[in-house]
Amino acid sequence: MIWLTMVFCGIACFFDLKDREIPDPLCGVTLLSGLFCAALGWLSISWQGSLMGFFVAFLLVIPFALRDGLGGGDLKLLAALGAWLGPWGALSVLCWTALSGMIVALIVAGAGRKDFAYAPAITLGTLIYLVFPQGLAWVAGWG
Repeated sequence: MIWLTMVFCGIACFFDLKDREIPDPLCGVTLLSGLFCAALGWLSISWQGSLMGFFVAFLLVIPFALRDGLGGGDLKLLAALGAWLGPWGALSVLCWTALSGMIVALIVAGAGRKDFAYAPAITLGTLIYLVFPQGLAWVAGWG
């Protein structure tokens, strides 16, 4: 079931690269399906964990969105992904996304541009988390 997050991220990438917008309905479907799957027991987190993941991602990302560091679509997508991943998964995805975003920003800056779509960094951060769910613990030497 968790592979659906990559489908949602892929669709977000398509629209972000094409139109520089992540559609609100996509974020809504991502959020509601994460809550629904958690409530039915199809995820490894409870519906409470799903809500906590949403709020953790939202609260940690909103300061960046308010200062125009990220767009509103990026904020909504990350919060919706938190509903699929729970609070610890959301934290991991945010860390991997920040690292991915830094690499993308350096590449874009090297090409002489200042602005770029952030959904690819979110997608890469999510993919890294899904492939290496214990990745942050391993990188820190805890696992």
